[in-house]
Amino acid sequence: MDQITEYIQQSLLDAEKSRKEYQLFDDIFVYVKDQLPDHINLKNVLMSVERIIPYHLSKEVDGIYIGQFKDWNEREVNSMFKDASIFVTNQQDDDEDMIDDIVHEFAHSIESPMGDIIYIDGGLQQEFVGKRKRLYFLIKAEGHNITSEKFMNSEYDEKFDDFLYKKIGYEALSSIAMGLFITPYAATSLREYFATGYVEYLMGDRRYLLSMSPTLYKKIEQLIGETDED
Repeated sequence: MDQITEYIQQSLLDAEKSRKEYQLFDDIFVYVKDQLPDHINLKNVLMSVERIIPYHLSKEVDGIYIGQFKDWNEREVNSMFKDASIFVTNQQDDDEDMIDDIVHEFAHSIESPMGDIIYIDGGLQQEFVGKRKRLYFLIKAEGHNITSEKFMNSEYDEKFDDFLYKKIGYEALSSIAMGLFITPYAATSLREYFATGYVEYLMGDRRYLLSMSPTLYKKIEQLIGETDED
């Protein structure tokens, strides 16, 4: 009897492991292109995302695709939002890591439709650029020969990102930027500043986010409130 039970349980596990298609919120198609590691529980990941993301802030996503994708570059991209779809790597450290990636891309999905709330008044950009100015002086104080011009641009700049990622290093940047940005990646552009704050608000320490980035915090609260009223 024990052997039969063990066989059935193993068969169920094998069937789940080979499963390719899932649903999120009953209307977002989830497809596993490349197999996930055994330590990732995709059902747990998707249930957690459903608990974390307000339903009304999920409507810009039609599908989620999991695997490796040829247009990802050498920067070891973990995820991206494109054409109403989220693409996320199957190489994940743990469930929490994967949840973080997906929630991050849900943040990018609402930037365009919710841009009038997030960006139009310029308040978030002002907060971000103010932090970038302070970061410039902190990095210069570390002995790096840099100019301030790139730090004043709130748009993503690959060369500037390479400077932070390769020349400074995210580990060192984390120490330098402590108290300025939630994560080193938040310093790379205004859009990433918003997305990392969104993740922190929904998954992390809201009080910490409020103390560090009050304008960002209030924008996210407004987004949540706007959707609650629909």
